[in-house]
Parts: sequence; structure tokens; C-alpha cells
Amino acid sequence: QERKIVFTGHAYPEIVAPNIIRNQKYTVISLVPVVLFTQFRFFSNLFFLLIAISQAIPQLRVGFLFTYVAPLAIVLFITICKEAVDDYKRYIRDKEQNETLFNKVTFNGLEKIKACDIKVGDIIQLEKNERVPADMIYLHTTDKAKTIFLRTDQLDGETDWKLRKPIATTQELSDVKKLVNDDYYLIVDPPTKHIYSFKGVFVMQIGSNALNVKKEGLSLEQTLWANTVIASSNATGIVIYTGRETRAQKHNSEPQP
Repeated sequence: QERKIVFTGHAYPEIVAPNIIRNQKYTVISLVPVVLFTQFRFFSNLFFLLIAISQAIPQLRVGFLFTYVAPLAIVLFITICKEAVDDYKRYIRDKEQNETLFNKVTFNGLEKIKACDIKVGDIIQLEKNERVPADMIYLHTTDKAKTIFLRTDQLDGETDWKLRKPIATTQELSDVKKLVNDDYYLIVDPPTKHIYSFKGVFVMQIGSNALNVKKEGLSLEQTLWANTVIASSNATGIVIYTGRETRAQKHNSEPQP
């Protein structure tokens, strides 16, 4: 189902995907049981567990129970500690990205907003070398060439920079605050994992007549996908997908224990 996104920066209650990055495999409660379950799926670990259990039966006991339990317990303890440390590092990286501040364009100018608080319809101004925090449509730049380049290696592994062009109508505006306007809106496709395709329409209502509109087709050239980096100049865009609906998170598989 297509979405209509108005350039007013207000929240869209029907779109519930928060703009949160979460790459952790475990929670505090699930860490131990999930790691144990994963380890005992290996035949060798399960074999040694069964041997250790058998030594608890006096008729089957061959030696000291400790000699069977201790090696397995040490291996499992080290594995659990390693998984906990790795998952904590992922948590720290996610927290840094989620709490990174960006400039949101409002009627009153720019205001700081955390990446995790960004919502569909927000208009975000990005500077050179800033990470794109959500899937956006490119609206405006102060670059004389009226274009920018993106680094997409974190998304598709390609090292060559990609050229992006803004919507012609919004690029003509002299002040980015004028982008916050309920006379403009986008019609975009539902979220998908395809990073090399996009179709949409920019619509500007002219005057009070709802039938008097100006339309401009949108393609991949106007997109700024999450996790790409602005490589040149600056760019202002409107958020169209957040969180698990972004191309980056749909393109990646869920973290597996």
C-alpha cells in the first residue's frame, strides 16, 4: 500500500517502526539458555554432557565426576563470557549510532534530534561525512553543482561513489525552512529490501484548489538510504522509512546466536 508523506515533520501514528538500530543477539535473560542450547546442538558437546550425566550413576561411574564435568563446564563458561563481551560491544556500537545527534528542519529553524527519535516525515539536514540515519528522499543542497555523492560501501559493499540529485522543485527554494510546508507531499511505495530500485512521486498543490497540482517523478537518483554516508557538500532530505523498514535493515538478515 502506497504512503502519502506530507512535508510537515509531524509524527505518523500508523507507521510504528522506531528508528532504532539493534544488532544484539541476546538479552540479559536469554544469554545463558540460548548459548547453552546453541552449544549442545554440536554433537561433541552433547556427547560429553551425556558422559558427564552418566557418571552421576554409581553403577556407570568410571572415575571422579569432577574430571568429566570440569572440562565441559570450563569450555561453556568461556563461550558464555565471549558471547557476552561480543554482544556488549554490539550494544555499545548500537547505542552510539542511536544517540547520534542530527539537525532537524522545523518552522523555527534547525533543532537537534537523536537518530532513534527520527520519524517518517521529519526533514533532516546532513553535513559532509555524516551517516544517513534513515531512508530519505533528497530535497536540497547548497552545493553549486546541485548534486551530491554518496559512499555506499556499508550498504552494498561497492567503493565507488554514487551521484544523487535533489527534487528540482525543492532545490529551487532559497531557505530550507520553506521545505516544512503542507502544500508538498510524497507518494512512495511500501518498504522493500531492494536497494537498487525506487519509484515515487513528488506532489505540490498550487493554490487552494486540490486538483491544481504539480508532479515530479522520483527514482533511485533522489534516494539517500540509511547507513550510506554523505561524501560531498551537504544534503537535506525527508524521511520515508525508519528502523526495520529501511533498506539496510531489510537487506540484512537478523542476528543469529
